[in-house]
Amino acid sequence: MATKYRSRRARIAALSDSLRTQGQTWAQIAKRIVCDEHVNIRVAFRLAHGMSQREVAARWSEEFPTEAGAASMSDKIISYWETWPQSGYEPSLKSLKRLARIYQCNVGDLIDDGDFSHLDTASSHAKAPSAVAPSAAPATKHVLRDTSDPSGLSSLFGLAGEDDEDVVKRRAFLMGLTALAGLGAAEPGMALESMRHGLNRALAERHAATDVDEWHEIVLEYGHTYAITAPGQLFKTLLVDLYGLQAAIGRYPNDDETQRELRQVGAMLSAFTGQTIANLGYLREARRWWRTARQAADDSEDRYTMLWIRGREIVRAGYEHRPLTVILQLIDEAEARIGASPPVAALPEFLSGKAQTLALMGQAVSADTETTLIRLREAFDALPYPLRAANDSIFTWGEERLRFTESLAYTYLGDFRRADTAQNQALALYPADDLRSPAQIELQRALCMAGAGDVLQSIRHAQAIVSDVPAMHRVRPVADLGHKVLRAVPIAAQQRADVQEYRECLSSLFTVPTPELTA
Repeated sequence: MATKYRSRRARIAALSDSLRTQGQTWAQIAKRIVCDEHVNIRVAFRLAHGMSQREVAARWSEEFPTEAGAASMSDKIISYWETWPQSGYEPSLKSLKRLARIYQCNVGDLIDDGDFSHLDTASSHAKAPSAVAPSAAPATKHVLRDTSDPSGLSSLFGLAGEDDEDVVKRRAFLMGLTALAGLGAAEPGMALESMRHGLNRALAERHAATDVDEWHEIVLEYGHTYAITAPGQLFKTLLVDLYGLQAAIGRYPNDDETQRELRQVGAMLSAFTGQTIANLGYLREARRWWRTARQAADDSEDRYTMLWIRGREIVRAGYEHRPLTVILQLIDEAEARIGASPPVAALPEFLSGKAQTLALMGQAVSADTETTLIRLREAFDALPYPLRAANDSIFTWGEERLRFTESLAYTYLGDFRRADTAQNQALALYPADDLRSPAQIELQRALCMAGAGDVLQSIRHAQAIVSDVPAMHRVRPVADLGHKVLRAVPIAAQQRADVQEYRECLSSLFTVPTPELTA
């Protein structure tokens, strides 16, 4: 007759005691509990040890005492870690190492479906000769080093060519850079897109206009997909298109007009690459791509591209730890280069970046900020109706972007009433598939709460927002605003339990990537 237990916890405790008597490890027992109880591995380890979340938190505080006055671990944080990824938030590597010590297991044991060692073919092919020549790795490193040079399009598209050796080099570059980015091997979709570019190359070999039109369509497509595509996936697509573009540039060496058109495309693709790798956390590498984008735009001699690229870089610079002096220099350079009659379609992007930058400087330049906002509203009103009415592309400039700029500027200036008005207006205008912009608006609202003195509500609101943002939308602006909320907390309140919990949340959600993208 089967033994009856008063509770699940008692049943699992009996099972654990029995298996330990048989000599099984905690990892083996936890895997058994996962199968029997249909829980994730972190819950299973805790149950295997017969501990509650509160008891785990207490053990943590004993094993890893905090500094005097600092908040200790809480059962709420343990709960967040156990419910991730369905909800809650991801524990950091440091936190997993500490849990592993408490549960007496390997760090990797605490991650569901994290063992990919079966993919390692070394054991099954130990005697097979390598299919890669001994010089392949150094060659890839050489190509990476050459192409990371930010001096201009000659470095960015320097591998253009039609012979087999150049094709091999481009493929080696693609595989090497993708591996460094931590994105895995090239996927079938990337290979298919490479084949499509090859077909276009053959079809357009004697028709430059056809080739150029195709590339402009690709840029417009990025405008539509940028805000709704995971940065990692977007980066893979950009890699393929950058190689296709470098080949296209090499096909028309004596056609100045086509060269200018393709350099305009190169500038835009470089800008998308800069934004995307910054969203992946590579801020230094992003700055290099912005320099390439600016140079390519200048080489194209297209005034819209020159101003749009600089405006977009200025907007992003405020989120990417660029010094204010550098951003102001970018603003001065753009105004000097464009002159008194800037292109209407690109002007709002530039003025939005300028207004946000001035607002970051605070009350000392509040009058200049307000003047810039007035100019921005005038520039918005002057836009052709299709650009003002649409909100499905980064190249359009709908009212929601105007309200976003007002919200951010008034938040930084401490005008919380006007910021709240702009926030409410912006939220009512975003399309359903835009999850990043509303999150940024709500984090600006949290900054307003902190500025108004409601620190606890500010932290709770910000944590709820960043925890609910899907991983693919945790881009650089969301991360930066989340950390700005934390920095807005007064020093006296930094050790409060809620603040410590929020700090841990940010640490787990927005990790610093390694290795670097450049070799």
